[in-house]
Amino acid sequence: MNTLPKDLTILETFNFSADEKLSILRFSNMIAAADGKVHKGEITFMVDLIENLKLPISAPLEANNLSFDDVASTIKKMTINKKVLAFEIFKSMIESDNEVHEKEVKIFHKLRMMIDPKKNLNI
Repeated sequence: MNTLPKDLTILETFNFSADEKLSILRFSNMIAAADGKVHKGEITFMVDLIENLKLPISAPLEANNLSFDDVASTIKKMTINKKVLAFEIFKSMIESDNEVHEKEVKIFHKLRMMIDPKKNLNI
């Protein structure tokens, strides 16, 4: 069962680079872990994300080597359309366990302020 919203299942059409895919995966994982618990819905979301990004099963191990600053640097270099889609993915991750936790929202906004301080992106 695919937990990604229908508009996010088009990920392969965006031609994300390997670094971009790993950064999206890593930040999604950071969101999932932000509240100190990884829920079943978040795990299912991550599995779907890995499949839709066409990543190997080893990708989470590789992605975990990325720091927050590494992720921010990569996402900052993305095209506007890719950034918007990445943030849609992150929003979906926050909601994947049917619970919006303050720490998840806080890390989301921290990244957003680094990427889009003037709030020019429609996210």
